[in-house]
Amino acid sequence: METKYRHQHLPRHLQRILFFFFFFFFFLSIAQFFHIVRGDVGTAARYSPPYSRKENITWYSLYSFTNMTITLGTDEIVNNIFHDTLIHSATTCYGRNPSQFPASNLFAAAGDGIWDNGASCGRQYLVKCISASSPDICVTGQVIQVIIVDYAPQLPSQPSATGKTMVLSDSAFGAITNSDIDSISIEFLQV
Repeated sequence: METKYRHQHLPRHLQRILFFFFFFFFFLSIAQFFHIVRGDVGTAARYSPPYSRKENITWYSLYSFTNMTITLGTDEIVNNIFHDTLIHSATTCYGRNPSQFPASNLFAAAGDGIWDNGASCGRQYLVKCISASSPDICVTGQVIQVIIVDYAPQLPSQPSATGKTMVLSDSAFGAITNSDIDSISIEFLQV
């Protein structure tokens, strides 16, 4: 006698549920490979040179001050004081250190949201443009790495927009956008 095996099928509603879960987890696992930056979402503006503030440094030097008080009057002593003022470039994070700006010119100023009372100075972020007010503004898939060198509310030059998460240098902004737009939405990740 020949035995026939009868295939037992799951009920239709269970097949649909299993099919849904299979494809849901399949697409979820694939999606992680297409998402380049997994960070926070914020906004960015741009700023142009000068990238550092002018800081006045004044000093006084006295020469031949010893024994002058005996022979010279007060007015003559004051006239022998040499006064000079130098103007140096400075940023909130690094003062007058000239090496603060990377050779690539990919740097940024931190907005209030990431400033953290100055703790963001020197932090490096991966930044990607994700949207703008007009289509085709973002350079698709372009991710840059910037270093924080200043505090956005105290920039020496006017940013293209205020109240943003970051204010990018012209070079950094231009690397991820195709336009001179004022602000963009970004995805950023501290590295």
